[in-house]
Amino acid sequence: MADAAKVPVINEEDSAEQYSTKALLDIYTLQKEKGSLKNLKVLMIGDLKYDRTVHSLSYAMVPFHSMEDIYMPPMCCRCRMISSMT
Repeated sequence: MADAAKVPVINEEDSAEQYSTKALLDIYTLQKEKGSLKNLKVLMIGDLKYDRTVHSLSYAMVPFHSMEDIYMPPMCCRCRMISSMT
């Protein structure tokens, strides 16, 4: 479909691991609400291993070197070492 289209096409998802349109929407929303993507800290809470939204947003943030991403799994998803430190 993308080869035949006369306008850019964004695939909603590329596999069970990516959710590209959600990541683009998140980047757009951050830009719109904050006015800039510079010096932002983005906290991602959730299932960091299997959540495709977290994976996609992490990849989408790479070009914006001034953004800092912080990851925090919920207690149920933390490994023993992290759980014992809190």
